[in-house]
Amino acid sequence: MTSPSRRFACTLGGSIQRGRVWLLRSYFVIAALMLGAAVLTWPRGSWLGLFLEVSLLLVCLWILRATGGLVPRWIEIDDDSLRLLTRSSLIRMPVAGATARRLSDSERRHLEGLATNWIALPSGGFDSRLLGEFDLYASNFENAVLVEAHDIRMVVTPDDPDGFIAALPATIPPP
Repeated sequence: MTSPSRRFACTLGGSIQRGRVWLLRSYFVIAALMLGAAVLTWPRGSWLGLFLEVSLLLVCLWILRATGGLVPRWIEIDDDSLRLLTRSSLIRMPVAGATARRLSDSERRHLEGLATNWIALPSGGFDSRLLGEFDLYASNFENAVLVEAHDIRMVVTPDDPDGFIAALPATIPPP
């Protein structure tokens, strides 16, 4: 008999949410300025200027969409796999033999420092002196959980990290 799957939401919070809000506002301002410039340029017959402004507008909108592509929405666990749904893809990981643990406070601070330059990145591949090599899919660093199975290592941030860890077949205690 198989157990029902459990779904864990991943809500934006902390520095990742602040970074997304800042990025959204910035790109909307740039896009609005380019749209305004295009509207002013069109009647003057400057087709090159119009083309460049519309091109920059489209690039801004594409970058805005692409930067949120790997922000996690939810994680689902069943008997066979862990499925992480991002805004643009579904990532699967086998749970047979998987281990998971919450990151300590110092590991979370280290992780946030790795993922933050001038804005916190919600995803990426990292190689850390504390955590080793891993893929990050984060919505809120406060809920960071390291999951390992076979040769896959990822840090995820479910809203209920303790419930998430309990739903996995095997876990290890926090450091």
